[in-house]
Amino acid sequence: MRAKIVIPGIGAIIGGGILLMVLWSAGVLRPLDALGGSIISAVSGNLYRGGNTINTTAQTLFCSTQSDSGSLEKRLEEASARVASLEFAQQENETLKKQLSYVQSQKKSITSAAVIGRVNTVGRKGIVIDKGEENGIHKGYAVIAGEGTLIGTVSETHPTTAIVLFLSDAQSKVLASVSGQEKLNGVAEGQFGLGIELHFIPITEKINENDLVTTAPGNEFIPPGLLIGALSNIKSKPSDLFQSAQISPLIHYDAITFVSVLVP
Repeated sequence: MRAKIVIPGIGAIIGGGILLMVLWSAGVLRPLDALGGSIISAVSGNLYRGGNTINTTAQTLFCSTQSDSGSLEKRLEEASARVASLEFAQQENETLKKQLSYVQSQKKSITSAAVIGRVNTVGRKGIVIDKGEENGIHKGYAVIAGEGTLIGTVSETHPTTAIVLFLSDAQSKVLASVSGQEKLNGVAEGQFGLGIELHFIPITEKINENDLVTTAPGNEFIPPGLLIGALSNIKSKPSDLFQSAQISPLIHYDAITFVSVLVP
């Protein structure tokens, strides 16, 4: 029974296939082929146009995102610059306030100046300031920062600028006292830009670590009482006539941006 059912089914399929081939050859099914091709073409065209639209939209969004990102970065840079400018102005204001406070308390005449350059060669350490001879500044004048801290002296002048050598410069020598004593205790000498040492301290003078060192009377153009730094690494032998010690500045010279020149 199963053989009789299957054989007619296969025959029908084969017969239907032959009939379709005959109809295709006779051109009866050509309209359907054109219709199918039109449908497929229409669908393909819509898919292509849809893909182009999606691609264009994606590119537009990407470009817009890039533009927004660039604009945001620019605004952030501008905001950072404004913050830095504000911080610099605040720093300048605080520095000048301290210097003005000291000068008013000591009744000294000063000329404020900004640091516009650095001197950093072998044995020479200092700064270039934006004031010079036209502002009444001359060689040897004392230069302070903060509240009366001596950082160096004017070594060279020009009409509108001047060079200030730090106390650590090899050419710097300043008469100094320890712990505010009025009498001379020694000479603060620069160590080729590497530091400051107090030499020729009489062995009879008692000095201690962290004692403050100030300028002593006798310096030309440098008033007594200006702070230089604090003592450290004291070198003393009972058999010697003198003792010495390093002086640690209380201001970082490399961070100085504004100074005041004491005008006698």
